[in-house]
Amino acid sequence: MKMMRFYQELISTNNKLAHKDSEFSLSISNWYKKNGRENLPWREDISPYRVWISEVMLQQTQVKTVIPFFNSFISNYPNLNKLSYASEENILALWTGLGFYRRAKNIYCLLYTSDAADDSLRV
Repeated sequence: MKMMRFYQELISTNNKLAHKDSEFSLSISNWYKKNGRENLPWREDISPYRVWISEVMLQQTQVKTVIPFFNSFISNYPNLNKLSYASEENILALWTGLGFYRRAKNIYCLLYTSDAADDSLRV
């Protein structure tokens, strides 16, 4: 009988937590709809590659600073296949002015130190 009561309380607690999670998720979604940024270039034509490049660029850098660099980079290297032909110098040249050049070097290194042929980034 004690075990049955324990499970009932556990289920009840889980249901309450799940409800709080859904309330929290809804409040985050509502906040985003009201305050979230629109028209960011990495949110157009979303792909794992574009998200990856934007995430690397956005590290320790303001969004308004990244936008022109992202657009230029994607214009030159719209996908991983095109990027795989880039030299480190070309990548660094597009990065000039964005700062934290180690990020650009790491993008270049990824092409040769991992299975960059991973199709998930080629989409």
